[in-house]
Amino acid sequence: MMLLAFAMEVGAGLALHDAWRLGSGSGEDLDKLNQKREAVCHEMVDRIHRLTALENAPQAFVHNSGAISTVRCSMALRAAH
Repeated sequence: MMLLAFAMEVGAGLALHDAWRLGSGSGEDLDKLNQKREAVCHEMVDRIHRLTALENAPQAFVHNSGAISTVRCSMALRAAH
């Protein structure tokens, strides 16, 4: 069992070494790739925020003493945009 664990660690280390070696000479601009990754992450967060606001929007129409709470409704609509 110990030999198997050692073999897995060595195999993972060799795979990581190969990945680093291939990545360093790929000719791609690392700063540009990081900027694109950051932009995609921000877009994902924005979309998740909008989806959450839209999923919670029906709660804005909960009746408050027989009247629709317009304050909560307008807040939900603003959050969705």
